[in-house]
Amino acid sequence: MTGVIPFLRHGPASFQFLANSGSITGGQLVVPDPVNSSGIVTAGAGAVDVLGVAGLDAGLRTNQDGVQPTNLAQTSPWIPVYYGVDIPVTYGGACDLGRLLVAGINGTVVPYTPPDVSGGTIANPSVPASGTPVTNTFNDAVQVVISGGTMTQVLVNGNQVGTGAGTYQVPSGGQIQLTYSVAPTWTWTLVGATVTTPSVPASTTPITNTTGTNVQVVITGGTMTAVIINGVTVGAGAGTYTLPAGAVLSMTYSVAPTWAWTPQIVSFDMIIGRCTEPFGVAAGSTVARARIGAL
Repeated sequence: MTGVIPFLRHGPASFQFLANSGSITGGQLVVPDPVNSSGIVTAGAGAVDVLGVAGLDAGLRTNQDGVQPTNLAQTSPWIPVYYGVDIPVTYGGACDLGRLLVAGINGTVVPYTPPDVSGGTIANPSVPASGTPVTNTFNDAVQVVISGGTMTQVLVNGNQVGTGAGTYQVPSGGQIQLTYSVAPTWTWTLVGATVTTPSVPASTTPITNTTGTNVQVVITGGTMTAVIINGVTVGAGAGTYTLPAGAVLSMTYSVAPTWAWTPQIVSFDMIIGRCTEPFGVAAGSTVARARIGAL
């Protein structure tokens, strides 16, 4: 061909917030709602289906008394979702200008780090001040061995998992936070790309992903009516499901299926953009520029 004319896109795409719980904040990464067609929800760590960045806040529909009735005539709000543009987002960790980005927890972005499929020792971040979270910016889960100190609490992704020294796992994009009066020491090690498949639980019995990393659950066979993750029905039978670290899964069946758990594949599909903040980002929880949906 002798020449081409580019396709020019003006304005964002539009989606609705249709979920019965939670909310979306402008500047968060969003993904398709797994339950409500054409809806969107906040992206989680390592998401591979990021649509872009929400341009407005959105929450549950309520009547004038602040109650969410089961039948509400008003239309769910339409939310502009921007992609292929430079836009302010919240960073989950420090990031250099030009660094590739992936989705972090709660719709944030974190720097992309190539995976280490064999596991191994990495440079330890400094132990932060008491009550200050640290983000795992690696695209593998990390094992954190904490020693010494005088501690009262260990949080991973906001959930208390311990009160003192011990071994903890932090998923890719997750955060660990220590509360102490005397600082401990710690060692971070990449977790190799293997997980143990647990036994299939009884029908409707929940099981928690305690592997410390996002896993892919492949379910085969059986006679099933529901697959539920974190209280949301995501399927009705055999298939492939993503179970984030710390998430809870249950199945409803009359004949038990079989399943296999494997670490979520870390691939180029996870990359959602690039840091375009002129001087980089010094620390997490910082709002700064990023190019989302284009490299």
